[in-house]
Amino acid sequence: MKRFEIWIEGNRRQILAVILSINFLLSLMLFDPKLHCGGDNAVYITLAESILRFGDGYSLIFTPGEPKPYTLAPFGYPLLLAPFSALLGRNPIVFKLLSLGFAIGSVALFYLLIMPLIGPLPGVALTLAIALNPELIPYSHWILSEMPFLFFSLLSLILFLKSENKEPEKPGRWFWLALTSIAFTAHIRGIGLMLAGAGFGYYAIHRKLKKLAYFTLGMALLFSPWMIRNHLARGYNVSYMNQFLLKDNYFPEKGTIGITELVSRIKHNIKVYSSKHSARMILGSREEHVSGSALKAISVTASLLVILGLVKNLILRAGILELYMFLYLGVVLIWPEMWADVRLLIPAIPLLFMYLIGGTSFVIGLVPLKPSRNATIAASAMAFLVALIGVGTLIRNIPENLGMLSRYLKGDYYAGYQEPWPQFFKAADWARVNTPKASTFTVRKPSLFWLCSGRKTQNFPLTIDRDSVLTVIGKTDYVVISLMIGENQLLYYHKTYKNFLIPAMEKQVNRFSLIFRSENPYTYIWKIIRPDQIEAEPSQIKTSDLEFFRELFLNDAAQMKRALDYYKKRLKEKGPDFDVLIDMASLHEKIGEIEEAAQRYEHAVEINPSDINTLHLAGKMNHMLKRHEKAKIFYRKLLDINPRHIATLVNMGMIERIEEGPELAEQYYLKALAVDSTDASANNNYGNLLMLLGKPALAEKHYKMVLKSSPDDRNTHRILAFLYLKDPARHEESLYHFRILAKLLPEEAEQLESKYIRPLEAELAQSAEQ
Repeated sequence: MKRFEIWIEGNRRQILAVILSINFLLSLMLFDPKLHCGGDNAVYITLAESILRFGDGYSLIFTPGEPKPYTLAPFGYPLLLAPFSALLGRNPIVFKLLSLGFAIGSVALFYLLIMPLIGPLPGVALTLAIALNPELIPYSHWILSEMPFLFFSLLSLILFLKSENKEPEKPGRWFWLALTSIAFTAHIRGIGLMLAGAGFGYYAIHRKLKKLAYFTLGMALLFSPWMIRNHLARGYNVSYMNQFLLKDNYFPEKGTIGITELVSRIKHNIKVYSSKHSARMILGSREEHVSGSALKAISVTASLLVILGLVKNLILRAGILELYMFLYLGVVLIWPEMWADVRLLIPAIPLLFMYLIGGTSFVIGLVPLKPSRNATIAASAMAFLVALIGVGTLIRNIPENLGMLSRYLKGDYYAGYQEPWPQFFKAADWARVNTPKASTFTVRKPSLFWLCSGRKTQNFPLTIDRDSVLTVIGKTDYVVISLMIGENQLLYYHKTYKNFLIPAMEKQVNRFSLIFRSENPYTYIWKIIRPDQIEAEPSQIKTSDLEFFRELFLNDAAQMKRALDYYKKRLKEKGPDFDVLIDMASLHEKIGEIEEAAQRYEHAVEINPSDINTLHLAGKMNHMLKRHEKAKIFYRKLLDINPRHIATLVNMGMIERIEEGPELAEQYYLKALAVDSTDASANNNYGNLLMLLGKPALAEKHYKMVLKSSPDDRNTHRILAFLYLKDPARHEESLYHFRILAKLLPEEAEQLESKYIRPLEAELAQSAEQ
């Protein structure tokens, strides 16, 4: 082995050239020339163009109105794109090749970084593992900041170590180069501040106070312009910190996190990274060929070895690399749960792999027989194994990608896109040709739509306040809604459409006129009719024709049964899976198979007994099946976790009204109303109970509250119409509710007119004459 290591030392450059050639060849075979559908790439292209436009500054130029200063992400990556944009225009392939250059450069920098640290044989093996990594190679062709960030973070670490080797006591050339590189890295992605934090920590731990002082002053000078600019910005003034502190980014009104939520977030992220995403670093994101139990075992093992290698190095030397990884992983663990993904680990994979083989080396080194030699061989073997797994995953994807590239080169520019993206881009193309240049659009992926349509765009607000949503979208000319197609081939709306946009559009459906619909899966473009134009330009949508909006009507029973077969196969292959069980239960419920839905929800509760939504649905299914005692078990478990869950309090009231009587039911309804006095369901059920108890005057107050939140509630209008009919002094109010019923129920309109409306009108007219 000694001879082999000497040979490696004598042929370092040639070995690196071979590794880089393999990396480049694989990257080309897996290259994707199309825009990624995430939207971040289009934002970066926009920001690069804004830098080049005189007077715009660093801003969003695709939103309606004047350009808005952008503070959400630093300017480093768009600054790198700007020269290429200036010279070659808006060419995604050029930007992608730039990312590829940074990716190849990162492999070379990693090789230079680790060879002196871990030795020749493990160093070559580990560099090969990075060059063949099934997560890094796909990111090498995306117009995203991961590859530039990885490149400059590795460069910063090399310069920092160079500074410590050549200038151990006082700052010199290498120190200032390292400081500048670290500052620029943090201006590519905010998490690069952890690199600066590691520098502070290193100088403080090792008592290099002079360097610490210069480092602190230098960082303050380099960061202050960006921080001052953001403080003064009054446009799109949002930061990662604003989003980071929210409990739910899709429901901002839930507020910000506290200590309890932060601890819960950390627990969740530890679980998801240690049981899934650590394995994805090795296997790639398409790990379908690995069973659920094997995936978890690989992930847990990898996580433990990484932690062991990192902690060992922290204790032994507390170097810049260890401090950086410690701080980086700390940020990953406190990141919002909805963003917990292997993508956050991409810029850290090379160093994480270094600690992975470091942990392996430490464990093998505990063996008494020739521990040093055994540890070196074990570390090298682990790195070669990771490289072998990586290349196996990549080779599996090459034929499919080459087929996509062939179709793309022949003119199929949507080749390889999953639905509904071809339809989304076709809708953008249609908008470019068929709408005025000054038109504005509301769309969920505004930057992507702008890039393809040339029309200014905005997103809709993520709030359940329908009036607020209507106010915002009403300032644009068109609304775009896309259906999506899941892996189970079922159509669905993105949850932001379901939760925010569609409910608002349903409230004033006559304000929208359908002007474009793509092929299935549909992307719709709706023209917004101004309030003063509604009579002149009536909507094509009828109140009874809301299948355009409702997910319930997107899939017929046959489609859902095929989806259920797909999920059953997945459960058989991979074992119990919480998300799969939830999807299956929902499908059973839609088909009307309530018994099967209950079983799936109950199974899901066994996997995750603290999930509030699943507990509620398990109780609800048993409630529908009239298994009241079993339903109460789930409801009570939920209320132990969250005693303010309104829907569960209301449902418990409904059960207790049957089981125990009105007194206990009233207690639950009052608890629900104490949480939210405007809740329609709580008010409706309590109103019904008060009517049963012979208290119509009290019930009336709650029915009126129902109509405040649900003005088209037919049942409540019916109850009030007949309640007021009993009192001649309130016949005018009764007539009002009967008239609304006639509009809401056209099939009953004639009967209501003849039996109630016309007699009441005659009576009131006669009273007025007298």
